[in-house]
Amino acid sequence: PRPRNPLLADALKRAGIVECTGRGIDTIFYEQLRNGRAAPSYERSTETGVTLALAGGEPNLGLVRLVAEEGRDRNSLSLEDLLLLTTLAHRGRMTALDAAAVLQREEVAAQDALKQLEGRGLLLGQGAGEQRWYVLSKETARQIGGGGGEPRRRVGFAEHGDLVRRYVEEHGSISRTIAANLCDITYPQAYRLLNRLVSETVLRRVGTRGRNVRYEKHV
Repeated sequence: PRPRNPLLADALKRAGIVECTGRGIDTIFYEQLRNGRAAPSYERSTETGVTLALAGGEPNLGLVRLVAEEGRDRNSLSLEDLLLLTTLAHRGRMTALDAAAVLQREEVAAQDALKQLEGRGLLLGQGAGEQRWYVLSKETARQIGGGGGEPRRRVGFAEHGDLVRRYVEEHGSISRTIAANLCDITYPQAYRLLNRLVSETVLRRVGTRGRNVRYEKHV
């Protein structure tokens, strides 16, 4: 982003020969990842030259489909989202500190990025505080590969209800997909769990159908 000759760079930009510096790198990374390829690598670079390697081979078509599905809901996956998802598919789990290293951002910003993916049902968070870590949700792992959430001990409605209530207290609302991943139950079981909490006036349903339906705290 810092040209060796600022005057020359500015002249080329004004002449329309080049774009703003630094934009091309994000574009290369995003296009590689959204097409199911591994992230570009600069590992072969030296002190005297920069080498960029672009991975070929068979693409991850599951990731390509996920990008398309999320885009249809006008909630497209960003470059940071794709970096986190693909890294998790290989590593299995990730803390906010790990995510900060991947995104090259502050830990607080990385934590926010993880929470947003969790809120969309793509990740599953486990643990609390500094010990909290994230894995791909079962549905995401099934689609793009990688390990999903670790198996949990089978528990009853009371404990599942407590998990859901705590999640809503922290995030404001919950969906059926997130409830299923959070409690390690099937979608029909999550649907019945949420409806029961609605009937007990613990939660209230917002939205009419599909992914628009959320469950918030009943007031």
